[in-house]
Amino acid sequence: MKKATNWKWLVCTVGALCTLASMPAVGQDLDLTVDAVDVTYYAKGDFNVVPYVGLANQGQGLITGQWLEVAIYYGPIMVELARDVIDYVHDHQTCWNYTPNNCGQGECLEIWTFTSNWVGECISWPNFYRCGCKYTITPYVEPVPFEPGVTTMTIVVDPNDLIPETDETNNEMTIDLGAVGDDLLTWSGVKSMYR
Repeated sequence: MKKATNWKWLVCTVGALCTLASMPAVGQDLDLTVDAVDVTYYAKGDFNVVPYVGLANQGQGLITGQWLEVAIYYGPIMVELARDVIDYVHDHQTCWNYTPNNCGQGECLEIWTFTSNWVGECISWPNFYRCGCKYTITPYVEPVPFEPGVTTMTIVVDPNDLIPETDETNNEMTIDLGAVGDDLLTWSGVKSMYR
């Protein structure tokens, strides 16, 4: 009889460990992405950069109080770092109570970061087991000075790995400044238009 009891205990323990192993670790039910970047060149010699940062979150309350950082690089050199704390605006939500086939019925908490409220959309997210909230955040970034000879700019969200994520490989986007530079109006070019 004792042998049978030990066997049941072993089966229960293995089952519990397998269940825990298949669940994401605390904090790793969140994903940050750089979804798009708008770059405009100003005549005074600066680039206006607007990154569209995606934040998808399946866990409840796990992003509160975390630092959200966005960095801009010319090659390996960081030229700008914008950062702010993320907080929830209110505590009512229903998104995480839904399963992927009916996520659209759920509601997401608003979050506050970079001096604005951001409204999330309740969606089915491939890295999560249930529905998750997807936010698109456009943090304010100081104008980036034009550097002659620099041909690319890289935008990185969470450059210091402060936030554990389900996928750390989708946090950056590199853009070719040649396409922006082709449209630059030099002072000589402006003068030639009026001759």
